Order: sequence, then C-alpha cells, then structure tokens
Amino acid sequence: MTTDYDAIALSYPNELLYMVYVDTYTYFQLIGDVRGKTVLDIGCGRGEASQRLKLMGATHVVGVDAFPKMIQLAQQEEARTPLGVEYRVMDVMTPQKIGEFDLVVAFSVISIAPTREALFNTFQTVAMNLKPGGRFVTVGLNPEQRPETYKLIDKYGIRIVNPPPVKEGDLLQAIAVVDGEEIFFEDYYFTRATYNEGLAAAGFSQVIWHEPQISPEGIAQFGHSFWQDFIDSRVSIYLECVNTGFGQKKQ
Repeated sequence: MTTDYDAIALSYPNELLYMVYVDTYTYFQLIGDVRGKTVLDIGCGRGEASQRLKLMGATHVVGVDAFPKMIQLAQQEEARTPLGVEYRVMDVMTPQKIGEFDLVVAFSVISIAPTREALFNTFQTVAMNLKPGGRFVTVGLNPEQRPETYKLIDKYGIRIVNPPPVKEGDLLQAIAVVDGEEIFFEDYYFTRATYNEGLAAAGFSQVIWHEPQISPEGIAQFGHSFWQDFIDSRVSIYLECVNTGFGQKKQ
C-alpha cells in the first residue's frame, strides 16, 4: 500500500458522484438498522461514516484507521461535536482483536490490500472482532472491472489510468479530481474467487455479492440513463458477509 492517506487527509474525495449517489447509498442500505448495535468501522478516515452510524442509533462505535492524520481529524471533530465515537490508530492488515461487535463495516478499504496475505489478514481482523452471527458490510472498487469499460466512468468522478492487470497483486491506479487537483489512489487486483477464499478462511460461510443501488437523489438529479454505464461497468463491489465461526488462516 503506497498511497499516503495522511497526505490527502484534508482533501480525501468523499463527494465524488459515484460515492455520493451509489456507493455510500448502497453501503448504508446494506448496513440497515443499527439501533442498539455495536459497530467497528475499519478504515474510518476522518470519521464521517462513524459519526453517521452513531447518529443512526448505534450504542457504541469504534473507528480505526492506519493513518494517524486521519484519526487526528476524526478526534478533532469528535471534540467539536461529541457523539461518543471512539477512534484508534490501527492497521487492520495485522490481525488483532479490540472487541466483539455486532457489525463491522469498511468503505473503500479492502481493495487497498497489496498482497494476498494482507487481504486475508484483513478478513481475519474483521472476523476476530465480530460476535458469532455478526455481519460484515463492505463497499469498494471492483478489482475485476473490465478494462474496456475504463473509459466509460470518467463522468462519475474517477478515472482508471494504468494498463489492465494481468496477475493477482497487480496495481490498479485511479485518479479523482477534487477542486482541480488530481488525487491518485492505488488499489490492487485480486479475483472474486480469491476474495471468497479469504472470507471463507476467516469463517464467513455466507457471502453475498450485491448489485449497486442508485439513490433517489441521484436519479432525480441525473436521470436513470446517466448511471447505466456505471452499472454495466461494475465499478464497485458491495459485499455482505455473516460470521459463522473462525476459519484457519490460509495464505
């Protein structure tokens, strides 16, 4: 993982069209009702989703991120507007347990794992922090997006700039433009089969790959047809998993 998220902490682009009207909307639709639940938000960044989950009625929310600047910004916001969200610096690619949660969530995190071991370790961390029967919900860039569709997605706020990947672990580089500034993101290519294998090894026997949902606001503002290329290109993945027991770590 080479993207320095501390360097872009203030300018991290949460307001890209596809993030606002598709990924974030689908994410919270899958998360559903969190009233009375405990939630671990991995890769929480500046804490926007953690704050929203607490406002939705979660009893306890912990946000973790590997980048100290992101956590610092989240803690500053918590100090300004106290909600009772706890933030910690934590690298989820090193398996570790901090508690037992009803729900673990991750937005644009899983695809930044640069190796098979890091990907499987991340799934282990998720499973270790879930109660039996707890759910894991994650949204992120689809590592298997077909290269011929790369040119179709610029209008949604993101552009893939590297040659098509040919083997697992290959780099996927994307550019987002925020206030005229180009911000580079690096993700890594692993197949759906590898994702499923890593999740099974962590103890997830139920893994559901969902379709994107366009928000009513996105349809009202841009119309149905505007979003068809996004849907056809399968830009993002939307996963819901149930923890049924701890598997043996496989690498």
